[in-house]
Amino acid sequence: MAITVVEAGRRGGLTLFQRHGREFFAEIGRKGQSVMRQKYPGMASEWGRLGGRPRKLKLEEVAGEKQQTHRKEARTRLDSAVLPRRTHTNP
Repeated sequence: MAITVVEAGRRGGLTLFQRHGREFFAEIGRKGQSVMRQKYPGMASEWGRLGGRPRKLKLEEVAGEKQQTHRKEARTRLDSAVLPRRTHTNP
C-alpha cells in the first residue's frame, strides 16, 4: 500500500512527537526563531503587525481529532448500514 508524501510527513511528525515530546518541538522552534531574528533583524515585529500566520492546531489536537473523527465515521457507517434480513428456510 503506497502512502502520500503528506501522510508520510504526518506519520513522521507524530512519531517524533511520541519519541521526544512537546519540549523537543518547543526547543527547535526557539532555535528557528533565533536564527530567523539574526537573519532578518527587526522583521519579526513588522510581520507581527501585518498579522503573522494563523495558529496551527497542536499535535495532540490533530492526533486526537483524527481518532475521534475516525470513530464517528465508523459508527455512522455502522448505524446507517442496511443489512439484509436473513430468511431461514427449513430443508
